[in-house]
Amino acid sequence: MSRAWLLGIGLAFAACLNIEEAEPRTEAGGGTGGGGAAQSDAGPDVVSGGSWNADSSLEAAVEAASDAAVDTSGGGGCSPDNPLLLDDFGSPDGPLGSAWTGDVGSFAVQGGQLRHTKAGLDDRILNSKKLCAKQTASVRLMKVDPSSGLVGVMFAATSNKDCNLIQVGHSGAQNGISVAKCWNGKWSTHMSTPWPVFDGDRIEARLTEAGLLTVLVNAEVVGSVNVGTFPPSQPGIALFAAGTGVVLDDFKGG
Repeated sequence: MSRAWLLGIGLAFAACLNIEEAEPRTEAGGGTGGGGAAQSDAGPDVVSGGSWNADSSLEAAVEAASDAAVDTSGGGGCSPDNPLLLDDFGSPDGPLGSAWTGDVGSFAVQGGQLRHTKAGLDDRILNSKKLCAKQTASVRLMKVDPSSGLVGVMFAATSNKDCNLIQVGHSGAQNGISVAKCWNGKWSTHMSTPWPVFDGDRIEARLTEAGLLTVLVNAEVVGSVNVGTFPPSQPGIALFAAGTGVVLDDFKGG
C-alpha cells in the first residue's frame, strides 16, 4: 500500500509540473519566458502607443526593405553599372505602353518585340525612367537596317525629343557606330567609327558625370569620346532615316 501511495503522489507532482510549463505557451500574451504579466508590462515600452498590429508592422518592414534596396543600388535608384531591364516589349501586340512618350505612333509591339512601323527622318521615344548624371542605356537590334542613318539609344536632358539630347547607335549606311549631340538647336558629331553590327547585337552607351561617353557592342568597347557634361536624363530609343524593317528588343537603362 505504501508503494502505491508514493507512486500516486509522484504522478500528481509530475502532472503539476507539466501544467506549469505549458501555461506560458498558451497565454494570450504569447512568448515562452518571463511570464504573461511581465510581457504585458513590457509591451507599451517596446511598441510606441501600447499596441501592436501585425499588418502595420509587416507593411513597415516591407517599406524599410524597399528603401534599403533603393539606397544600395546607388544614385537614388540609378544603376549605371548594372542597368535594369525597363521594357522587354512582352505586352500584347499593339501600341506602346504609357511609360513611353515621343513618336510613339511610329512604333508598335509585335510578337514580343518593338517594331518600327512608320518610316520617318527622325523617330525618337523617351522612357519615363529618370537616370542620374552617370547613366547607361542599351537596346538589342534584332533586325538591322543596312541603309539606316542611325538606330540605337539616346539620353534626353529635357522632354524635347528633337534636341537637348545625345543619340548613339548603328549606322547601316556607314556600317559603323555614330554618336551625335544636339544642344540649343545645334547638332555636332562626336564619333563615326567603322564597326559591323549584326541581327541580335546589343548597342550600349555609358555616360559619366564628367561627360565621357563609352559605346559598346555586345559588351565590347567600340570607343570613348568626350561629349561634355550632361545632366541626369531620360533614356530612350532613337532612329534616324530608318525604314520599317527595324526590330528592337530588351531596352535597359540605369
